[in-house]
Amino acid sequence: MSFDSGTSPESGQDTHKRQMLRVATKLMVAVGVLAFVVLLLSSMSSSDSVSVDIPSMLVDTSGIKEGQVEYKLWHGRPILIYKRTAADLKALKQSSQGLNDADSEHSAQPEFAKTPLRSLSPEWFVAFSSGTDQGCPIKLLPNRFTDSCRGSSYDLAGRVYADQPAKKNLAVPPYKIKPNGNILLGAGG
Repeated sequence: MSFDSGTSPESGQDTHKRQMLRVATKLMVAVGVLAFVVLLLSSMSSSDSVSVDIPSMLVDTSGIKEGQVEYKLWHGRPILIYKRTAADLKALKQSSQGLNDADSEHSAQPEFAKTPLRSLSPEWFVAFSSGTDQGCPIKLLPNRFTDSCRGSSYDLAGRVYADQPAKKNLAVPPYKIKPNGNILLGAGG
């Protein structure tokens, strides 16, 4: 009587197939994890920025009065456009004390907005209308903006006050002011 030791040619092929399937499965899992990490990191790093590939949107500003804010939706993101008053400009120029990032060194904004007024023109302030800590809607109150969730306050240049839940200034999108005074949101011209 003879016993098979389990080393038949078929069992060797089965072992080889199993090893190949394990390697292929591990490679697929690794590629999937890597793709997930890349997508996660790219979405986190671009939350306050605007892609130059997003089409522009022209906003008619003729109906916006001094001291009034208008809200627009631009490619799924809320935008606020505020027409400052002379008193607003005077208050913004007087003091930057009590602001978390008065010089906007840590702000998401185009180069032109790296000024105390954070705008192309003193009379206009344009920003994403989302609080910088939880993304809550921003509303205008006398002499300031505030988010509707935790009450973080921002001055009329979108700079966050110190000791607020939010630590960053409101993000400013790329925009241009046309000769007729209308605002073109986006990098296009």
